[in-house]
Parts: sequence; C-alpha cells; structure tokens
Amino acid sequence: MSNLTQSLAGRKQKITKADLTMEKRHSCKVCAVAVVAPYTAHAAANTPSSHVRDIAPTAPCVEVCKKSVIKMASKETSWTFDSVFKGTENQESLWTDIAQPGLHQVMQGVDSTLIHYGQTGSGKTYTTKKIITHFLENLFTSSDSPISVNFSACQGSEVVWKVSMVEVYSYARAYKDLLRLNNNGITIKQGRLHGATESKMASESEAMAIIAAGLDRRTTASHKMNASSSRSHLIISFHRIVRPSGTTDTAATNNRTSSFTLVDLAGSEKRQKTGVAKDSLMEKEGTAINQSLTVLGRVCAQLGDPKRSHIAYRDDHLTRALQSSMSGKGQLTLIAHVNPDPSHAAETAETLNFAKQASLMRAKTVAAAEPMKQSRAELEQDNLALKQRAPEPRVNPLEAQTAQSDEQPDEDVDAMQQEFQACLQRTRALQRSFTRNLNVALKNLRAPLRQ
Repeated sequence: MSNLTQSLAGRKQKITKADLTMEKRHSCKVCAVAVVAPYTAHAAANTPSSHVRDIAPTAPCVEVCKKSVIKMASKETSWTFDSVFKGTENQESLWTDIAQPGLHQVMQGVDSTLIHYGQTGSGKTYTTKKIITHFLENLFTSSDSPISVNFSACQGSEVVWKVSMVEVYSYARAYKDLLRLNNNGITIKQGRLHGATESKMASESEAMAIIAAGLDRRTTASHKMNASSSRSHLIISFHRIVRPSGTTDTAATNNRTSSFTLVDLAGSEKRQKTGVAKDSLMEKEGTAINQSLTVLGRVCAQLGDPKRSHIAYRDDHLTRALQSSMSGKGQLTLIAHVNPDPSHAAETAETLNFAKQASLMRAKTVAAAEPMKQSRAELEQDNLALKQRAPEPRVNPLEAQTAQSDEQPDEDVDAMQQEFQACLQRTRALQRSFTRNLNVALKNLRAPLRQ
C-alpha cells in the first residue's frame, strides 16, 4: 500500500481515483511544450511609428509534424515535446491541456509553475495574459469549475486567493514589488520570494484591476522587433490559502498554502535586429537579459545531469527566485514560444534546444501540509489509544543515580571524593610524562636537520 493510501486510510477518508493519479504525478519529469506563434510574413520597419510592414510572403521556418513533434523546414532537425501548439488556436488548447491541469494540482496542495521562454516578440506576454484571463473566469464566474471559489475546500475550512507580482530587473540585479511603490524589502528565503505584497482577490473585476496596475508598472521599451518589449522578468503568483472557517490570519501555521505561478521571461534579443543604439540603456538591459537566460539554461542543464555536484542558482537573481520551483518543490512546465519567421530561424532553433534541455530535468513534487481536520473528541480518543499502547515509562539513569546518592551516608560521599582526587592526580602525572616524551622526540627529529 502506498504512503498516500496509508495516510488517507488512517484518516478514514475515501480513496478516489484522482488521489491515486495525483500520487503518481508527484514524481515526474518537467513538462516541456512548444507554442508556434501565428505566422505573418513581415520585416522590421525603420520608423518608430510602424514596427512592421508587409513583404512578399515566404514559408515559415518551422513545421509541426505531429501533436508533439516540430522540425525546421530547411533541415532534418526535429524536436519532440510533450505537446506542440500551433497558430491562433493555441491559446484555448494551451489553457485546457497545460494550465488547467496545473491548477488542479494546486487544488491538491502542490505548487505549479509555468515558465514562458522565447525570443523577444514571440508572444510570451500575450499568452500569459490569456492564461490569467481564463484562470480568473474559472475562479469567479464558472460555478462548475473545480477551481471556483464556490467549491469549498473541505468541511470546516475556507479558501482565500491572493496575488503577488514581482519584477526581476536583471540590469540592476534587483527585485521590484509591482503591487506596491518604493518597496525594496523583497528577499530570497529557502529558494522563495519573501516580502512581496499579496493582495486578496475578492472578485474577477477587482483581481483584473490589481493585475493591470501591476503590469503598468513593469519596465518596458520599444524597438524594431517589439513595440512593447519587456526589459525585465515577471513572476505572478496566485496563492491558494486553506484556513479554518471563521479565522482571519492567513499566515497561521495550521493553514495550507499552494501557489499557481506564471513566469513571463524577458525575451532574448540581438542588437543588430532590435536596432537599439550602441552603449544605450536598452542595449545594456538586453545584455543583462541574455546573461540571465544563459544562467537559467545552465541551471536546467545541471538539473538534468544525474552526476551533478552543484546547481548554480546563486549565479543570477532570476534563478535564485525560481529555485523552489526548479528544485522539485512543485510541478514545473516550460512553454517555449517560437517565431516561425524565416529571418529568426537561428533564434527559433536556440529556443527549441533550450526547451529540449529543460525537458531532461527531473523533479519530485511535494504537496503542502494538510491543515488539521480532526475534532477535539477525535484527538482525545487518539491520545487515549496511544497511552494504552505506550510501554512502561523509562527511568532516566542520571535521575536515578542522583536519587540514590541522596540516600547514601556522608562517609560514602567522602570516599568517592577521595577516589576522584586520586584519579585526577594520576591523570595529571600521565599528562606531564607524555609532554616530556613528546619534547624529546621532537628534539631528536630536529637534530639531523640542523646538521
């Protein structure tokens, strides 16, 4: 019988098929999927007022062969992932097949993280916003959704959802709380972000307003490849807190917390294609972003190596913030966004290679601790049963010796003190003898060296 089955049987709860399925998924590989952006033949314009212009249509640089296979059109190179989503239909399928199952794990107490990786302008932020929209609709609008707030966690408990938004600005090597201005108190503890503002989500409109305000504070800029290029990484976390009914403390020790996290990485870029000025702030930001993504790739490679001896989480602020998600404390999914434009074939191949490397990572997910569900009567009954099965109490030898010594006559105590003093004198004599012999030996060793 598995540990999960034994645990549930001990609580006299019904074992469901979903519970056994979740137990199997707790130990699994990292999920890697590819998303091919809709292809429209275009080239970069040189004027800031227009970022694209139509040119003669050409064939895309990638082809989706099967539901899980993608290959370069000009080469025989191919990559196999858990899933591949293509074109304008990918958003709904991505939610149904990837994001929603991750949220179901959050309902079971397991953290779930979706990392969006790809070249600048490949649709990472757009997809992130779409997933957020689907999530909030299911959370507040859909009455039959398993993640809906209308579904009670369990008898005697209630669910509270909160959101936090943190920007990882690689150029300044700093964290920024997007839900609070002038807040520099964010730190890393046990591989997690601490100190970020967590705003309670009471309704869909309120949640959208909170997230929109946070997105407006994110650092962005405009260049030839993207009119609104992210100059930082974004970590959005939705925290599900299960607490006893009638309580207001969301930080209590008997609460159960799990998180659904979306990571919108800044896109890799080349100055020759973005058209930014040399030695400008945007070029320095792009260099810092590329360096940050390089460290992320290095950590992925190390996690996929069974002979690894060190994981370089501390080499960058991004990997430090994602350490908990990448080290197996939650379910991790990497979504590789590729641009099918032939002019970006090299960057597309690099993105697919990165995703393939990430798919070799292995993680054993850990569920959050269950909140206390037993009543006082059940706890007293369990305590009584334990006392009945408990063996006879053992006597502490030191206490027993002390008790006996208190009953001994004074002459026995004097005899013991005299014996102790004699032993102490013999020990000191042995110590002096050892010191003399050691000095003689050292003197004999030094004599030939002096000659």
